[in-house]
Amino acid sequence: MNNQEDTLSEIKKKVGGKKDEQILLVTQHTEPLMKYSSSPQDLFPPQRRDELTITRKFFRLGIFDNTSFSDKEVIFNMPYHVEKNPSYEDYWKRVEGNINFYSYSLLSVLGENAFLHIGNKEVEEYFRDKRNLMENLDITKESSFDDKCYKKIPEFSYVRALHLLGADAPKDFEEGYIKNCLGEAISLYKDINEIEGKTGALEKRIESIKEACKKGELDQGFKDIAFWDGTIKRVEENRDKVISYLSSALKNGLHEYDLNFRLQPGIMIDVKEYVLGLCKEYSVDIPEELCMLKK
Repeated sequence: MNNQEDTLSEIKKKVGGKKDEQILLVTQHTEPLMKYSSSPQDLFPPQRRDELTITRKFFRLGIFDNTSFSDKEVIFNMPYHVEKNPSYEDYWKRVEGNINFYSYSLLSVLGENAFLHIGNKEVEEYFRDKRNLMENLDITKESSFDDKCYKKIPEFSYVRALHLLGADAPKDFEEGYIKNCLGEAISLYKDINEIEGKTGALEKRIESIKEACKKGELDQGFKDIAFWDGTIKRVEENRDKVISYLSSALKNGLHEYDLNFRLQPGIMIDVKEYVLGLCKEYSVDIPEELCMLKK
């Protein structure tokens, strides 16, 4: 058998009679870092910049019902799976359909630029080391930043991925993820509260300009003066900031978890209620792909 047939045989053996088990497909490619970023020029001398490369990773995770094999294709059948592409959108989102690949294209690179993990235990073990999900920056052909300076800690976003598939996560992962979410919720509240405070002051200024126009104290139109003053623009920028914060909150699932924290003695903030209320106030739609499947 050739390497491709060996690999296909190994996958079949690994799948065995499994069903309702997790599968994680990780694909990666290496490219020049300078293609997307000029920042390394401040970190490395000119003679080394051309040697910089970065390994980008793309993740697909699902729970397969069964598996189909042919000479050309391997299909892990499932109604949905989740994807994460840290280079562009560093969060999990649900998409419809199977995880499948053409054997002649992917099987030839498994173990080099593609990695297939089959079974709940194996997938869980992969996420127990956050370094597995990190992009690798190679400085020279002989050496690289190989994450040795990082400790082995779990990748808690695994919890969010499983929740989007309607599945439970291991208890220790759940606890770590909820702790992280609570910290993010507190930061979200502080950031938005600060922005809304500034916006309130700006809106008062707009009202004072309106009143001055009505009384004839200003000889220009309200919009021209407010725009010239930059007040309206700053209000719009603040609104965009809040919407950006909410977008991040939705990606982390803060609109779905029963979390609360004490703002001050006697005052508790319900995170889910707070986020959903702001989404309504700022007309932010909640994409279905970012909502948990019902079990």
